[in-house]
Amino acid sequence: MNVMTYEMTGPWFGWLSWYTSALTGASGYHPTSVASSLSAWTNAGIPKSKLGMGIPFYGMAWRNITGPYQPYTDWSDYVGSDNSFTYSKILQLSATGVYHWDEAAQASYVTFEVPVEDGTVRWISYDSPQAIAAKGAFAHDNDYGGTIIWTINQGCIDPQTGANPLLDAVKDAFLP
Repeated sequence: MNVMTYEMTGPWFGWLSWYTSALTGASGYHPTSVASSLSAWTNAGIPKSKLGMGIPFYGMAWRNITGPYQPYTDWSDYVGSDNSFTYSKILQLSATGVYHWDEAAQASYVTFEVPVEDGTVRWISYDSPQAIAAKGAFAHDNDYGGTIIWTINQGCIDPQTGANPLLDAVKDAFLP
């Protein structure tokens, strides 16, 4: 069973800004993570070995938010995600941003002092190679079945060569 453990956030009542696909750290105002979602399925009787966790090859971009653990205003804070903020685009935008790794959530994001894209984007949450490595280690350490990806083409950074660093990270993290 493949579990869509990405795009697991939104400006829902009572939530703080959270990651598109945080591995750990579910509690209180950020009540979901990959680990908590997979645990719910195993508690319902699905064997761990039959569960695949999701990995997004895109990010979620927000305005009026400069990082995690901040209150959402409403859906007007949302700028885009799937198809709009591919890994290649995130890398291009990141040239003027700062990469961050949240150890507690095992999640990556980039912030911008000067807003990008439409002049309002200050925070993009996405799965970096570091986040994918953490998910692979978690799957191996906890005997989960593997992963699913949405979508492979959004990880491509060079259409001429087909270079896809995120797919390379999945291979390194999930295959022996």
